[in-house]
Amino acid sequence: PVQAPGEAEAGAPLPRPELTVVGAGPVGLVAGLAAVAAGFSVQLLERAEVRRLQSRAIGIHPPLLARLHRIDPELVAAMLEEGTRVVRGRAWRGPGRPLGTLEFGTLGGRWPFILTLPQSRTEALLEEALERRAPGALRRGVEADPWACLARGGRGGEVRKGPPEALVLAADGKGSRFREALGLDFPGGPYPSRYIMGDFRVGDLSPDDEGEAGIWIHRE
Repeated sequence: PVQAPGEAEAGAPLPRPELTVVGAGPVGLVAGLAAVAAGFSVQLLERAEVRRLQSRAIGIHPPLLARLHRIDPELVAAMLEEGTRVVRGRAWRGPGRPLGTLEFGTLGGRWPFILTLPQSRTEALLEEALERRAPGALRRGVEADPWACLARGGRGGEVRKGPPEALVLAADGKGSRFREALGLDFPGGPYPSRYIMGDFRVGDLSPDDEGEAGIWIHRE
């Protein structure tokens, strides 16, 4: 933990702690927003020059909505306006053969549902919120060098060569160069099955409509 910026006893302002976030997907963007709200000077480095538009994750869960609302209520309002609220999920193992049901409406709290929104729109809204709070913090087309970052910050047991408040958060995904540089193991692997994912608008729902999501786990 780093002490939040404040006033020193002598009256001189303390320097703002610095955070560099590597990767501007949903994880990196949320981390950047949270750090800005905590008083950090933040920059996000993303090697992709443009935002990815492929279909990816679609679910935004209640704990994240609550955290984002504390940081930027305007952001959550935009997400709720564009997203679909799923209060129930059903799984099927074949036509007329249900596997089970998840009732998200029993979660309680302010947002008892899973909000679904294409990841490209989620990222766009997060980027807009970050730009409002820290203009110019996101730098695209920049690939961070993990070795340069480690040389500045030091590794376990080494003397740091940079200021102790300069931190790096690696949010660069499953093929992380930072994980590789640190020698950290990633015991994951690909699933044996494959599937196709897409985002399609099949109708208009009002924000008050209760949604039901279905997943079919069978060859048909």
